[in-house]
Amino acid sequence: MAKEKKTYWLGSLKVTLVDADAAEQACDAIITAVDCGGMWSGGVNSAVNSLGGPEFHRLAREYPARFNGDSIIFRRIREHTGGFRDVIVMYDGLTCPLGGMVVTALSTADYAGLKVVCLPALRTGSRLGRFEPDVSAVVREIVTALKNVAARHRQALQEVIVAVRGNKEVFVTLAYDLERAQFG
Repeated sequence: MAKEKKTYWLGSLKVTLVDADAAEQACDAIITAVDCGGMWSGGVNSAVNSLGGPEFHRLAREYPARFNGDSIIFRRIREHTGGFRDVIVMYDGLTCPLGGMVVTALSTADYAGLKVVCLPALRTGSRLGRFEPDVSAVVREIVTALKNVAARHRQALQEVIVAVRGNKEVFVTLAYDLERAQFG
């Protein structure tokens, strides 16, 4: 259950900002970042493993092409307890801005026919400061990516749930920037 929830419209794309666990959101897929060696770390990846099972981690490690910025969708193999069905793995070597990779991951979802995708507030936990210098820079990348996706002709994607878990600074900054993007 979300502690706080706000809804924004970027054109016809619904963006729901929640202060809640990304892996518990009811969605077609959750986006997660994995390093280019297929190694998983961080809170979202731990949740994917515990709720979705080890199959997603195994698939990401075995996938042959792992270039920075690549995204691939791994379909659910078995029933699991997560709110998500599938996992979109975004290979992130921390060598380029987050925004382009988010656009690629959301485009992957759209091309796969997914309607609702959960985007955790990536690079705001253990990876904060490793490419973007601060929360404001990460939020700018996320919001710009959402605006770019909203401006494109989409086939399926209708909603992106942006999940921030317990980080008031990230939540407030995202809320402010999404409000400006909605009317700007």
